[in-house]
Amino acid sequence: MGSGSTGVATKKLNRNFIGMELNKEYFEIAKQRIALLLVCVN
Repeated sequence: MGSGSTGVATKKLNRNFIGMELNKEYFEIAKQRIALLLVCVN
């Protein structure tokens, strides 16, 4: 899942996605980026 850029792009396109990440730090970064996008959109 990396830093979440793919997840952000899919949400911007109104698509669903499933992300997996082994590294906890990257997971937290991705989670924050996607949550911020959802707050800004709503």
